[in-house]
Amino acid sequence: MSNLKPLAYGYLRLSPEIDDGTVRVIELKVKQHAEALGYEFATYFYEDGSGCFSAWNELLTEVQRADAHHVIVPSLDHLTSHPILRLSLLQRAQEAKVEVHELSDE
Repeated sequence: MSNLKPLAYGYLRLSPEIDDGTVRVIELKVKQHAEALGYEFATYFYEDGSGCFSAWNELLTEVQRADAHHVIVPSLDHLTSHPILRLSLLQRAQEAKVEVHELSDE
């Protein structure tokens, strides 16, 4: 029987309003949440600024490569605050068989 835990990745959108100390606290919460759910935390993917999705695209590529199925975000606002675009990003995650966990939900 395998003792390997499923992998989970973190995704954070950075902005000038969020200082380094706050980012570190969020990182710790994401990692602890992954472990509380029984996942092995792999790494973080960071998006720098609004309107960019290159890190999200890289993350989806990585989770498929690693056969992982879990991404943890502090809130869905870290994807985007635009509701239609958010649905599109979540649909892409679903198509990649990735479950997005939100800290503020659980």
